[in-house]
Amino acid sequence: MSARTFALAAFAALACASCRSSGDSRSPALDVAAAALDLGEVAAVERALEPQLADGAPEWSAEERFWSCWLLAQAKALKALDLSGTGQADALQERTALEVNAAYFAGLAANAALRTSGGSHAPGDPELSFDEAVVGLELLRVSLLERLGFSERAQWRAAQIPGLSSADEIAAEVGHSGLHERLHARVWWALFQERSRRDPATAFPFAVAALRAADAEPGALDAQEVRGVERWIQQGTPYGYRCPECRQAAIPELRGCPNDQTPLERFEPSPN
Repeated sequence: MSARTFALAAFAALACASCRSSGDSRSPALDVAAAALDLGEVAAVERALEPQLADGAPEWSAEERFWSCWLLAQAKALKALDLSGTGQADALQERTALEVNAAYFAGLAANAALRTSGGSHAPGDPELSFDEAVVGLELLRVSLLERLGFSERAQWRAAQIPGLSSADEIAAEVGHSGLHERLHARVWWALFQERSRRDPATAFPFAVAALRAADAEPGALDAQEVRGVERWIQQGTPYGYRCPECRQAAIPELRGCPNDQTPLERFEPSPN
């Protein structure tokens, strides 16, 4: 048994014991799936939850359906990331199919959320509230729509999420969204795309956030997506961006100033 599998089994046992002792009536399968998602064990998430949603399975409550589809949407999105960068036609088709599947489960979760009273916490994470998870779900839906080429729908959906007017506000929402960390870069990339179309003068912080999130999780963005953001910083903005200390023009691939190491986040707009 691998260390990861052992950790998952141990967490599952603890989760089931916790459910019994706390009187939580939700299925222990949700806690098992949440532990598996944290460990990146996507297949274990699918094995734990998909049979519970199949035709003929015992009916789950709206709350259980919300959390199960919330977890499965992330699992499918993560599985799609594992196929990124291959360049092979079959892999690209499978990746698109997985992203469509992730969007499907995200839609099911959104529908279940409308029939849920809220007030609960996420499986395996008592610090994550239902309302925070709903915001995370909407951010995931925006990222999937943008990735699948439905830019207008992504832009409309992003506009429906409260508290997303600035990059700082979004950073707080993403950080408390419950989304797997490997999905954060996809969210930032999608929001950057949306902002660069709608209000390019304010898109620079979103571009930098997308690059930072991608650096933290290699493979979360394709190489061409990273290059596209870097190219926008150099050529696509209404301004040039320069180091506030020495006025060096931004070289986004360096993520900072080559002269004094001022981070890219602090660069200031300058008329082109």
